[in-house]
Amino acid sequence: MTDNLTVAYRRWGEAWEEAADPQFYSKDRTYVDIAKTITSEDYAYPHDSVPDEFEAETFLWKRCCLESYARTRVKLLEDGKRTRGSPRVATCPWATMRDTMGQTLTTAPRGQENMDGLVYSQFYANIKTPFDDSKVYVFDNEAVENLALDPGYIRSLQQQGGGATFSENVCKGSYLHSKGRAFSNLRDNQRRSYGIREEHRISLTMMDEILAQWDEWGLYDDSVDDARPPLPYYIVPSQELFSFLRAQINKYCFLFEHTLAHTARTYSLPETIVMVIALRALRFCYSSNMLCRESLLYKDRWEQRRGQDLVVKEGLGMRETLEKCGIGWFLPKFSWATRRLAQPHGDNMLVGNLLMHAEYKRRWRAVKDLRDVQ
Repeated sequence: MTDNLTVAYRRWGEAWEEAADPQFYSKDRTYVDIAKTITSEDYAYPHDSVPDEFEAETFLWKRCCLESYARTRVKLLEDGKRTRGSPRVATCPWATMRDTMGQTLTTAPRGQENMDGLVYSQFYANIKTPFDDSKVYVFDNEAVENLALDPGYIRSLQQQGGGATFSENVCKGSYLHSKGRAFSNLRDNQRRSYGIREEHRISLTMMDEILAQWDEWGLYDDSVDDARPPLPYYIVPSQELFSFLRAQINKYCFLFEHTLAHTARTYSLPETIVMVIALRALRFCYSSNMLCRESLLYKDRWEQRRGQDLVVKEGLGMRETLEKCGIGWFLPKFSWATRRLAQPHGDNMLVGNLLMHAEYKRRWRAVKDLRDVQ
């Protein structure tokens, strides 16, 4: 073990030279990942042996700092569009929060950074790891949304051979399994610390240039500069953070299960839409996700042209509430008191489920929602 970067890399280089024949690879086309993790002092302690003077902490990237870093690399035109060759930036709000997020910068194939040897840079919080089992996250099975569809409608599709079949028991099992995993993760990890991580994929050629810079660092004494810059991350007690995530998950589980428990033998269209919304929101409420790609949750109102017609689509408008309130919330078009969408918003809602097409709406629009509170 060593805390010297140059020594660590040279040891790796020796192992690489023994394992790889240079005639079979090019340094310009062979890449390594260089990464840094920042975490709490008690990270190395077993979660059940943390001394009393330590408190488990979770670090979260600050949005303002990541955006500031991106501005150093992305060149913009006068109209605000990025210049040709600048890296593409993808941001992922954490748990639908405004001020903390993950970020990925992917270099353009013919951009200067890519030609220099940098492929991408990524910043994320390690708090995602309790919910990640071999890249499978809780509530991430899209097929679970089929639980919101009317059983009679599903049977008719199966009989006519006009729709995709699914197993209700399998979908229920997947949902309950995700709930069990989430419960265990929230309960068992409150005394663990989680840091933040940045990764950069670079070519071996660029890595050699970086190594030269590391060597130069050792020639200078920077101890005279004792001023500490502001931290680019928040420090949150892990117990408080997991309590917040529990509330995030519970509210959408409650919305889905309460609606499902009060359905009749036939699900009305308003009930189906509410249940799909709850299940969709569960996938975005506890980790970093590209919320902007989920129109149902993120957008408010927009128009799409279908042939000669202009079709109005609506979502829950989390983009607006996220910026105003600091957390993504449904616009008032959704009532938590009645657990229904106010009209006419329900008719325009873009649910986007595989089986939520025009035929479904035509069949069930006439079904009276007996549990709708006027």
